[in-house]
Amino acid sequence: MTKFFSNGYNFLFSSSIFESKYEGSDGIERNSPFNNGYVVNVLAGKEFEIGKTKKNVFSINTKFTTASGRYYSPVDLAASIAAGYEIREDSKAFSEQYDPYLSLFIV
Repeated sequence: MTKFFSNGYNFLFSSSIFESKYEGSDGIERNSPFNNGYVVNVLAGKEFEIGKTKKNVFSINTKFTTASGRYYSPVDLAASIAAGYEIREDSKAFSEQYDPYLSLFIV
């Protein structure tokens, strides 16, 4: 949904709901790293005409974004310490999920 300038205001809302999975060579269906599930964006702003001739513009805008956390493969800590570098648990590929993402910008 988009609302174009009206009295100097603007507004935009967008969202997506989705699922992203894959089947590995072992035949097991798993989440992909892009299986956020949802993303929501809200943008809003106001423009103010300034100056003697009102030809200059000062604007204030904000953007809010939230998304479900991305999936990741857990680290095999014991194997990583023994090898000296990070090793992921392939049998648990993309089984863990980060916290939801929240972001607010005001410009």
